[in-house]
Amino acid sequence: MPNDDNIFERLEGFRIDLDGRFEWSLRLTADQATVRDNIVFWLDAGVTPAQEPGALPFTSLLEQVGSPSAIRNIWEARCRCCLHQGLGFSASGASDWRLYLHRQSKPFYGDEYTVYHWPPRPWQQATRYSFFFFPETPSGETPENWIHPALLPVYRKFQSEELLQAISGFWLRRNHAGVDQVCLTFPWQPAVQTYLGVLKGFVTGAAARKVLRGYASHHFRHISFATSRQQTPTLTLYFSGTPDKRPRDMEELQSSVQVDARRCDKLLQACLPKIDVSEREPAERLESFYTPGDIDVWSKALGRDMHYHFGLFTEEDDLEAIWNDAPFERGVSELIPYIPAGSKVYDLGCGWGGPAAYLAKAHGCDVTGITASRAQFRYCDALGLKCRYGDMETTLPPGRFDILLMLESLEHVEDKASLLKTLRQFGSRLVIRTHCQEGDADGTAFNGTMHLVSAQELKALLQACGWKITHWSNRREASMPTVEIWHKRLCTIPPQNDEHFEAWRQFCSKIMRYPEEWASSHPLIEAVAELEWSEPPPP
Repeated sequence: MPNDDNIFERLEGFRIDLDGRFEWSLRLTADQATVRDNIVFWLDAGVTPAQEPGALPFTSLLEQVGSPSAIRNIWEARCRCCLHQGLGFSASGASDWRLYLHRQSKPFYGDEYTVYHWPPRPWQQATRYSFFFFPETPSGETPENWIHPALLPVYRKFQSEELLQAISGFWLRRNHAGVDQVCLTFPWQPAVQTYLGVLKGFVTGAAARKVLRGYASHHFRHISFATSRQQTPTLTLYFSGTPDKRPRDMEELQSSVQVDARRCDKLLQACLPKIDVSEREPAERLESFYTPGDIDVWSKALGRDMHYHFGLFTEEDDLEAIWNDAPFERGVSELIPYIPAGSKVYDLGCGWGGPAAYLAKAHGCDVTGITASRAQFRYCDALGLKCRYGDMETTLPPGRFDILLMLESLEHVEDKASLLKTLRQFGSRLVIRTHCQEGDADGTAFNGTMHLVSAQELKALLQACGWKITHWSNRREASMPTVEIWHKRLCTIPPQNDEHFEAWRQFCSKIMRYPEEWASSHPLIEAVAELEWSEPPPP
């Protein structure tokens, strides 16, 4: 029988799924560097701990580590509505067990971790983690609002990492008393060595520095910062990975996690494109242009669901019924054949969230949007939609998606080739509807925020960037009544002190003077494209 005092020997009897992750951590203060006794084995909820014959389900694992029946009953009742489940234990063999259940709560920015401890008797600790993409929360707050003053120099160094700003964000951990921890997450898992200088600036004790240097080659996934509510400024580095084999002791666990994390870092660093977030001028111009004067006015003009894109009309639509939103909803629903139900969708240029809300509610899609407008970001957040504030040209999609959706947003991108190449790393299908312009006229429009290309140029761009076009259609004829509807709606609203709103009014008025000529020279191209190359295109 395994020695009960050695948790690794005890776990040797269980066939733990090697697709799960082990997590350990290193806690730093100014004069101490301590490997924490707490280890967590994480597994996606609803997954059995091993798929091969004879594998034990998670509930059997709980039973065999001595969990009370109350803990197993809790797991049975709640695991199916969770994203992840974790078993926490003491590396030293102390009698200290924890069941972690991670679920997503509403509104979207709320991930709740409930921890159940035993022995002696089960007790519960609920902690809420809220994730936000950089640079800020919907209310405009940044991590600096909470982090302990002594840790701000360390935070600022980490936060200046361009890749972190482009692809990731921060977690706020809340308990009953408020925010007590800020955590930065690094999807590519950099080595401690990368930030050793700034960490040593905080860790001043000689013995602590020696311990820290010993872990310089290890790759971490998260770093947490104590908040100003806590007396002692503390940093915690979290290391996470999937071992090739079951670890037999703490040293072997750390080593195997390091190997997996290093592999992850190498793979992602090789795939992720370089992003220069310092080139902000075009994005700042777009953000300024899209900052509304009065959201209620926009709501009146756009309608209940705030669909800020051309609609698609049929012969049955009554153009005198100017407040009918059905054609604008149809502008999204007619893309459904190219977006399978339940797809994970990245909506680039999501606007006021009309298409995202439709895809989520009517089609079961998991939609994440990005907008360059703070006002639109906050509006979408208030609706409970996943949304980030940022410029699609200087950020990266947060993970891989089934569908990359650009509904009348590609025209706002100046360097289209760069974006189309970048997106190859983050999705396998591109769904686009975009305004084009034929002829020799200046391609800028809408107060300089649009950069139009011809339909042939668009087709050549997609193909040159490694996208195979599987659907191509000009939807201008079906969309043209949109301008008349918008024009009539805008005539009911007095002039506004809002550059964007008035540019929209002028745009519609200009087209109404020569609608047929404008339509013939401005196709509305709908395209679907799949990845064509097995390797990324050359830079």
